[in-house]
Amino acid sequence: MKQSFRLGVISTEILVASLMLFSAAIQTAQAQIIACSTTTIDMKLLVVSNGKTEADFPAIKQILDYLGTPYDVLDMTVNTAGITSSMLSDGSCHGYYQGVIFAYGAYIYTLPGMSTLVSYEQTFGVRQLNWYMYPNNDFGFNYPYNGTINSAGADTASFTPAGTTVFWYANTATPVTISNAYVFLGTPRSASALPSGASVTPLLADASGNVLSLIYTLGDGRQYLTQTFDSSPYLMHDLVLAYGLINWVTKGIFLGEYHVYAAAQVDDFFINGSEWIPGTSCTNPITHDRTPPDATSLPFFRINSADMTSLVAWQNKVQSDSLLANFKLTLAFNGVGTTGNTDWTGLPTPGVANDDLTRNVQNYQQHFHWISHTYDHPNTLNGLHKSDPGGDPDTPQVDSIDLEILTNQYVATGAGQNLDPDPSDSVSPLHLTDFNPANLVTPGVTGLNDTLVPSYLVQDGIRYVVTDTSVIGQANNGPNPSPNVGTVNSYAPSLYEVPRHPNDIFFNAVNWADDQAEFSCIYNNPVQPPYNTFTAPQILDYVSSGFVTHMLIGDMDPEMFHQNNLHDYDGQGHALLSDTYDQTFAKYERLYNLPVVSPTLDQLGQHMQNRNAYNLSTATASLTSASGSNLTISITVPAAASVPSAIIPITGLNGVGAETYGGQHISHVQVSRGQTIVLPVL
Repeated sequence: MKQSFRLGVISTEILVASLMLFSAAIQTAQAQIIACSTTTIDMKLLVVSNGKTEADFPAIKQILDYLGTPYDVLDMTVNTAGITSSMLSDGSCHGYYQGVIFAYGAYIYTLPGMSTLVSYEQTFGVRQLNWYMYPNNDFGFNYPYNGTINSAGADTASFTPAGTTVFWYANTATPVTISNAYVFLGTPRSASALPSGASVTPLLADASGNVLSLIYTLGDGRQYLTQTFDSSPYLMHDLVLAYGLINWVTKGIFLGEYHVYAAAQVDDFFINGSEWIPGTSCTNPITHDRTPPDATSLPFFRINSADMTSLVAWQNKVQSDSLLANFKLTLAFNGVGTTGNTDWTGLPTPGVANDDLTRNVQNYQQHFHWISHTYDHPNTLNGLHKSDPGGDPDTPQVDSIDLEILTNQYVATGAGQNLDPDPSDSVSPLHLTDFNPANLVTPGVTGLNDTLVPSYLVQDGIRYVVTDTSVIGQANNGPNPSPNVGTVNSYAPSLYEVPRHPNDIFFNAVNWADDQAEFSCIYNNPVQPPYNTFTAPQILDYVSSGFVTHMLIGDMDPEMFHQNNLHDYDGQGHALLSDTYDQTFAKYERLYNLPVVSPTLDQLGQHMQNRNAYNLSTATASLTSASGSNLTISITVPAAASVPSAIIPITGLNGVGAETYGGQHISHVQVSRGQTIVLPVL
């Protein structure tokens, strides 16, 4: 990504002047070093920016926000006085930051009070991460550097042995491609050219011998990790490296946590749906606007037992990979499709005996998570009653919430209540083994803005629903209010909303010809280059790349599919969903070695509620080290916190019941308002 403040070669005169100023700052700092037998360092990071305009700043913010790692931003355009000693410590042995991140490394030459920061880093052994910097001597590189690559080009860098340690979670056998970014090409200084006690450790190097990332141990208590390439939040090289950078600057112990999520939910299971077949007119000949995706002119489609046999075989194959062993699809079902009613199955003959999808449910149901999608998928839940014990007073009649929720629970397990008024429907329990009645996907994400429906859902036992991340500016719907946090419904505080990602595998697509036809209609009305010319392979690449981005960010929002997308369209085990995840996981495993987790909807909701409570707790933590004793962590939730307690995630702490993920310990410590807990770091 281009930077407005630096695109060309650095002036030698400017550099020499800067080096002289920086050398003087170091000499001043060395005279200020404090000797401490016991040190306390707060578990927080300091991010240095100049106006927050760097392309790298949102990349830094993204990883820290998703992790939940506390940080302060020193904006040089606001804090024009720069660094003061009171910002960094108590003047003695209590430091306020465990690491420092510069959005652009050259700020060491222009940041007022840099000598104070140098002294702080030396006194407390605090590391400095330079997310982007041109190569020069102060960062362990030779100057002048070898050249540049602009954002139209690319470079490929391999991990050195030291790089495989810093980025241990990555698939370090795969070189990192750095593209759409400005790259400076440099080499590390030789040992003979370094100051006494200093050393350099390359982390990434290209085929021409240029080092693009290295650790410079200065020999005076400081360590710099510097990257010579630009970043932004959605560039793949940044997504691969960001987690390792935060681990390095914090020395592997920090507030917050990271997992790779792949949770997919499939709506409309058991009922038929519209199919957008090739040749469908993009324009409705009557209304002259776009043909609706569920237009009555479209044919219907419903998967069958053979499709599920293929899906189970595919998922079993996926799970045979140790990184993907926990991947499991969630099926959101509509129970009316199991009653033998041809209005909902589209089959030529009524009766459950003629419906092999329902008849063979015990051959596949144990392989999936199941959630309710209402009994008969009304167009909207808005306006529905809680129940109609005396008959429906509306004309025309409408369903009730009890029918939609309790009857689907009856179909799932035999609990709930059969309220289906149609005597021709054969309503029988399926005895699903992985069904939680607290979970619901509402049709079209409706009902959540009705003043009464959310409370009716709660009365029927619903606690978790989904929203659509693509909906903007609508209450009780839309994207996460903050990373990995959902929304409390404004009409029913006991109802928690989990945002879910839509994608361009359309609900009415059975095969790639369907999907490409509808994709073309959407992106040619109006024309939106380059998407308007995408073929099916390009659509697959586009969607799967988006999935990988969500995974690497640490985004836990589930992905949305529909029953049409499960069809084995070629008889060889390929479906739109399986194709998408096959390519997603292939791309992922070329980049990462962390295991994938697939939480259920209620687990996602609980994770998001925990994360929100952690955010609201304003918890702080400190590391204390004393000569001859173990390192300890002190965790405090202030008495003024707006939540009574919170679960505080701490990566690198092996506490009681700690999780081990990707070789790292993650402890989840329950702390009450006004409480301080001290734990040893084992």
